[in-house]
Amino acid sequence: AVQGIVGQDRALTALEVGLGIRSRGYNIFVTGLTGSGRTTTVKPHARYRVAARVLSTERYRSGWESDLSPIDFALGWGELSDPKVDEWVDWSQSTRWYFYKWDSGSPWQNEYIVPHSANTHIIPSTDNLRRAVLRAVDEDDLVLLEGHLVFVDSADAGEPYCWRSSLSRQDTGQHSCEVLYLERLVVDGMEYR
Repeated sequence: AVQGIVGQDRALTALEVGLGIRSRGYNIFVTGLTGSGRTTTVKPHARYRVAARVLSTERYRSGWESDLSPIDFALGWGELSDPKVDEWVDWSQSTRWYFYKWDSGSPWQNEYIVPHSANTHIIPSTDNLRRAVLRAVDEDDLVLLEGHLVFVDSADAGEPYCWRSSLSRQDTGQHSCEVLYLERLVVDGMEYR
């Protein structure tokens, strides 16, 4: 597993300097707007790389989670990367959940869909990636995503909150989504970092 906290290099350096001062009268003070992430840590737990088709997207605009992760991608790989699958399976997303429903006689059902698809909460690591996931990625695009599956701890919502990435592709239901700290995106022949 990968160690450390991502996305807060300057803050961690400042904390190390502050904690290294061994004289009386020095304090560490953290400042920032409410909801700005000053009480949020993003800890990587596994490298992640997936080439997949975007089955559906859902944009989020309110709450601390939307500031951190403004969009979810429902992703499919293997046979699910072929748009012909959509003749048999309907995909949708709502309230950070991903849903699918297959028609009677569909060659793709739970046994194949579960290990070949995922709802992925995207945490862009840069402003450039944030713009790209919001503007450059559409349903049915083939994408390459690279980064880390992460665990997020925050008190920005007023109470402690934990958001844990799944580390398995066999799980379903609550807590089965990937929480991806995105460091690289390739879509339509363009690379974003």
